[in-house]
Amino acid sequence: MSQDAEKRVLLIDTTANFSGGLVYVTEILPRLVALLPGWRIIAFGPRPKNCGIAANHPDVTWVTSNPGILSKGFVVRGILKLFWRQLILPYHALRLHADIVFSTANFSSFAFDLLNIPVVIALHNLVPFHSPDWYKDSTFGMHCRTRFLRAVTLSACRSKATFIVFSKYARALLAKCGVHESRTHLAYHGAPNWDSPWTGADSKCALMVSNYFPYKRMKIVLEAWQKALPALPAGSHLLIQGVVGDTKYFDECRQVAQNLGISGSVEFGRGVPLEQLRTLYQTSRCLLFPAIGENCPITLLEAMQVGIPIIGTTVDPVPEICGPAALYAGDRNSDACASLIVRLFTEPEVAHTLSELGRERSLSFSWDVAAERTAKHIMQVCESSYEQDSSKALARKRVAKNIP
Repeated sequence: MSQDAEKRVLLIDTTANFSGGLVYVTEILPRLVALLPGWRIIAFGPRPKNCGIAANHPDVTWVTSNPGILSKGFVVRGILKLFWRQLILPYHALRLHADIVFSTANFSSFAFDLLNIPVVIALHNLVPFHSPDWYKDSTFGMHCRTRFLRAVTLSACRSKATFIVFSKYARALLAKCGVHESRTHLAYHGAPNWDSPWTGADSKCALMVSNYFPYKRMKIVLEAWQKALPALPAGSHLLIQGVVGDTKYFDECRQVAQNLGISGSVEFGRGVPLEQLRTLYQTSRCLLFPAIGENCPITLLEAMQVGIPIIGTTVDPVPEICGPAALYAGDRNSDACASLIVRLFTEPEVAHTLSELGRERSLSFSWDVAAERTAKHIMQVCESSYEQDSSKALARKRVAKNIP
């Protein structure tokens, strides 16, 4: 195929559209459109709001054909999307003459190797690389979904796919699974471009921004809050704000708060629009982030950009992302977490120092840089595929022309 005679075709699976995955697609896709002029981009998945030039660009086609994105149940939706990516997406890639596939999910189908279509995977979910003991799924459906995700992700590690990773921690986990460093390319997420400096130095609200899943360690925060509360100013309260991903875990957390006798000082939110979330960062006293098994948490980047003081876990990659811009408590150490909460409520100089360090550190995380590194890698993989296997690539094009 003449490189000048025909546009390159980039097929993007954007159906990883929950929480951080949605932010990623919204930020990265319009930048890829700008960085890949002359490419035809076919995006499978719902069109995100505020996706810039990608929304109506003549070289971008949106296709909504995945039954998983139409399902209401979290588990059912996840399972349907898993099977869709394995069996249906490769058919579309061949039919649409895709030169390369960019997946915002954790894995790609085995069929892409058979079809000689190169794949770049943006690795979001690190659940498959951790001990099952880290994730106690509350229902049988969630357990099945996690087990299947683990299987297909580890299968992708054995494929020809290359990976965009969002932290050195993720790269290290891939290396343990036999993925050579040459197949991984680091591109941290970016911090938002907000003009909302922290004003919560005198606030009585401690904030936790997290969707409700066991690995978010909300119960540790509740235990720490109960221990810290007697030393805090009257009227202090804890706000947990996030989408209810695991209903059973959400109910368990509320029961824990009741058992600890702190229900009156804890509010369990169910998620708010981004503008309201930004206001919460801006006006709360501190952010609590005890989650394990994260990748490059959007929450931490948003918090540092605003400048709200952070209490994080010592578990990677939180120290990698926050560096000196946070205080740290060991995993499951509610005593240490409680002491740090009290410290930020009673030592304003510490809080202000963390705020300044966070604002400064957030400048190191740029969506423009992330998109540039991603686009460069996509182009390199695509060109390498044609140089190494041009005859098979051309044969694939000829076969695809006969597919309806």
